[in-house]
Amino acid sequence: EAGDDGLDGGQRALIILGGVVVLVGIAAAIIIDARRRRPVTEEDLRPGRAAGANAAHDAEHRRADHRKRRAKAKTARESRKKNRPKRR
Repeated sequence: EAGDDGLDGGQRALIILGGVVVLVGIAAAIIIDARRRRPVTEEDLRPGRAAGANAAHDAEHRRADHRKRRAKAKTARESRKKNRPKRR
């Protein structure tokens, strides 16, 4: 036991391989998220793009949904303001 070095070569390789897999997974998650959240360009909005023909359609729907949510929230705020108890 006096000459025990701790981990043998196979165990070290597994630890290193596990670390590499974790780092690659984190990098992939970052890249996928960054591509999904990138700003919409004029090229993306052109109809008939082969790779992302639905991308412009989806982007327009997201913008429309955002406008609807904001309008609904504004109406709710105005309603709350209108129905506040009167101060004396």
